[in-house]
Amino acid sequence: MTFALKSLCNPNEGSGSPTVASPQGNSQANTLELCLWLKDQFSKTEFEEFAIHTCAVWKEKQKYLHGDKEKPLANNVSWSYAILSDFKKARTKEKIEDASKKSNPERIWNPPRLRTLKLNVDAAVDDNRHHFSIGGALRDKQGRPLLAFGKQINQPISVVHGELLAIRECIILMHDKGFTDVQVATDSLLAVQTVTTTRDDIGYTSLCATDIRERMSEYEISELIHVRRTTNNVAHSIARFAFDFPSPFVWLNGDFSPWLLKLVMDDLNK
Repeated sequence: MTFALKSLCNPNEGSGSPTVASPQGNSQANTLELCLWLKDQFSKTEFEEFAIHTCAVWKEKQKYLHGDKEKPLANNVSWSYAILSDFKKARTKEKIEDASKKSNPERIWNPPRLRTLKLNVDAAVDDNRHHFSIGGALRDKQGRPLLAFGKQINQPISVVHGELLAIRECIILMHDKGFTDVQVATDSLLAVQTVTTTRDDIGYTSLCATDIRERMSEYEISELIHVRRTTNNVAHSIARFAFDFPSPFVWLNGDFSPWLLKLVMDDLNK
């Protein structure tokens, strides 16, 4: 490898030393042809090392040609090895990080704190039929589904009112089924702000928010939080699914359809 680098720096130097031979029958091969030929002669690792060494030496040679003082070839080679060492470390780090991502995939759904269940809720609007549907999914700390719920809301309401109704209906269901210490999560920041901010107006939205606050206190609901849309995919899909059901449905553990279980698994493995 050193001889090959030396010949590239100064083809007339070291006439008795081995050099990289040109492809037979084409001593004036251009750079691309030479690189292709070298790639066939070397293994992937050898060619990688050769390319880095050559780049380092060429850079120093260019400095010399443009008036800078030339460094000894040994220094050039030593410097190129330092670059190669850093390159290998970076590649190794990338491989370790890739392996870590595969063995510990990033969770798109974030679990609740210890001994707390998480209820993701959402509302969806059907523009063609001009009505809402709501849905929710209760899961434990490992992300396993315990309950799923869906319902149509056939009345003209605002988007935030629809989100609040989804929260309210699911909280009532948690109480009816005996679940306590539940963390309720919605991707509607406005709905969370409406519930957590006390107002004096008596509109439907404000009244619904007041009812949610009272029920959370009475039913031992631990908190209401805002989450990213991408972490609320299961609840959103259930809400969309509810468009085709004229009456409310409640699925308990063991009654979940395969498409819902697949959604849950995808939610954990992304």
